Amino acid sequence: MLEVRGVHTYYGQSHVLHGVSLDVERGEIVALLGRNGAGKTTTLRSVIGLTPPRDGTIRFEGERIDGLEPYRIARRGIGYVPEDRRVFPELSVEDNLNVVLDRDSDWSVERAFELFPALEEHAHRLGGQLSGGQQQMLTIARALVTDPDLLLLDEPSEGLAPTIVEDLETLLENVIETGITVLLAEQNTNFAFSLADRAFLLSRGRVEWDGTIEELQSRDDLIGRYLSVANVGTE
Repeated sequence: MLEVRGVHTYYGQSHVLHGVSLDVERGEIVALLGRNGAGKTTTLRSVIGLTPPRDGTIRFEGERIDGLEPYRIARRGIGYVPEDRRVFPELSVEDNLNVVLDRDSDWSVERAFELFPALEEHAHRLGGQLSGGQQQMLTIARALVTDPDLLLLDEPSEGLAPTIVEDLETLLENVIETGITVLLAEQNTNFAFSLADRAFLLSRGRVEWDGTIEELQSRDDLIGRYLSVANVGTE
């Protein structure tokens, strides 16, 4: 479904991604893992077009999307949940969903509320009045009602209390059961291990390893080298 090949991405003159290559097959949950600054967020931003790569290619469903504007990439079927959530603070929960709803799809606000019942309880509350966990749910729901085939999730557990992270994990499992494909960037390895099928380890803007979650869980050397700091405070 998604093919990233030899991507080099810059912020100004700062070279952030160095030849990143990865792939995501339809129906998979793939995790991008690494410490802060490893390049996980930049990889997602490169895919969705917010930080276009300077070199390399990105294909979605066999067609090149690198160089397209973000809204055109989104219309092809890629949803993006940014790390900083970016809910519309002056709009109600319901209006946050309606403003992006693809009315020609099978998704509806009612279906989103079925997956996220806590949001239905606050349907008329302003987005800026929600807790961090509620805002995260709203951001994911907002991406889903655009009817994506591939969902990019950037650090969904960031800044959430452990009990809220557990709730979010259950909700994402329900999302995954709808058949959506997910590329997940995470520092919380326990969270990622519970959801993902495969993983790519990033360090300093390079892919250092890729394989199944089962293989990674048996590699203490890799976890210690690339992920150990990321586990602090996640228990």
